[in-house]
Amino acid sequence: MSANLTGIDRLAITCAVPVLYKRSCVPKTILFADGNRLLLRNLIWLAIAALLALALGWFGGNLLIVRPLRAMAKVTARLAAGDFTARAGGPHGHDELGGLISSFDQMAETLEQREFERKHNSHKLQTLSYRVVEIQETERRHIARELHDEIGQSLTLAEMNLRAALKNPGTPALARRLQASVQAVERVLEQVQDLALNLRPSLLDDLGLGPALQRYTQRQATLAGLQARLRIEPMENRLEPLIETECFRITQEALTNIIRHANARTVMIELTQEDGHLHLCVRDDGAGFDVKHAREAAHRGASLGLLGMEERAALAGGILELDSCSGEGTRVDAWFPLKWRVNSLAE
Repeated sequence: MSANLTGIDRLAITCAVPVLYKRSCVPKTILFADGNRLLLRNLIWLAIAALLALALGWFGGNLLIVRPLRAMAKVTARLAAGDFTARAGGPHGHDELGGLISSFDQMAETLEQREFERKHNSHKLQTLSYRVVEIQETERRHIARELHDEIGQSLTLAEMNLRAALKNPGTPALARRLQASVQAVERVLEQVQDLALNLRPSLLDDLGLGPALQRYTQRQATLAGLQARLRIEPMENRLEPLIETECFRITQEALTNIIRHANARTVMIELTQEDGHLHLCVRDDGAGFDVKHAREAAHRGASLGLLGMEERAALAGGILELDSCSGEGTRVDAWFPLKWRVNSLAE
């Protein structure tokens, strides 16, 4: 029957549909309910798929990129702090990030190896320095003993014989010659005593650091025209020989610099015990100097006094600080561990 519809009939039916819809009582919500539910379900699934894609992207990015980069940042901080055992770890893949992590770990391994070699060489150098100082002090002790015992005694005997001969000179001319000889022997004897004291005072070996510092400082201050003030706390026992030697040598170098360069009037030396450490302080009221410039000159080889004091303090397990300003004097502070001589009680 539909096949027999003419074009006019079809057009009439088409135009009649809206009229029928307008006349019907079915709401739009009911009429399009199935379509709306289908559309809402599709939108929900699309949102779930998008959220899953974002979650997977975040998890994958965090696992494959962010975590390795954070690990490298932590390792970098540990390397900067001196911990050369730190490694980034993780899989060393064939991609760019894996290659970067692999190269980073190789660099850290190289740094660890070089740090190990540096410490090993530093330990060897410190041991060698200790042996050099030990041999040097032994030779100084031997030479000082020879000067004091052999040459000093011989000069003292010659002086006594000359004074005995001076009592009965015979002629005035001979008396003048004998007197000149006595004075010459006295000068040589004084120089020998100074040499022995500068090389190594016998008091340092016999009585310890405190008496040696007192004797040396007073003698050098008297010769240089300085006013010396000392505050030396008594020690309950004898310190280790290395600590006594290096503390004395630092004081000796500081006094030498004061006498030569400071143009000071007063020097103050303190030797105290503070918080389990031996504290040496040498101060003067002299001209002072630029510490930074002096240290740079010392590294260029102009003067090794400052570097020598620092090396001596480090060799004995201590530290040294230098504070000076132009026109405000100089202060040298050295701290050493309080290590007592093992056989001090027996001595």
